[in-house]
Amino acid sequence: MTSSDTRNGNVIPERDELVARAHALQPLLREYAAKTDAGRCLPDAVNAALTEAGFFRLLTPQRFGGYETSLRSATDVAETLGAGDASAAWLVAIPRWPFASTGECA
Repeated sequence: MTSSDTRNGNVIPERDELVARAHALQPLLREYAAKTDAGRCLPDAVNAALTEAGFFRLLTPQRFGGYETSLRSATDVAETLGAGDASAAWLVAIPRWPFASTGECA
C-alpha cells in the first residue's frame, strides 16, 4: 500500500512495503558483504539495488523528491538491511541529503 503526496505527486511507500523491500534484499547484501568490507565501498550491484528500492530517499524531505518517512520506518528498514549487511544498513540510515557526494569511495 502506498500513499501519494499531493504537493509533488511523489508516491510514498508505507512502512510495511519498505521493510518488505529490505527483507528481499538480504540475500544480495549477504552475497556482497565481504566485498563491501574489503573495498570499503558499496559494490555497484548493492548500490543500484538500494537506490532502486528507494532507501536513500527515506529521510529526504518530500520537497526534494524524498519519502520523508518516520524515524521508526527508517530504523525498521535499517534494522532489516542490517541482517544482511551492517555496512549497507549504516549507509541507508544516515540522512545523506544535506551532504554533497563525490561518488568516490574511501
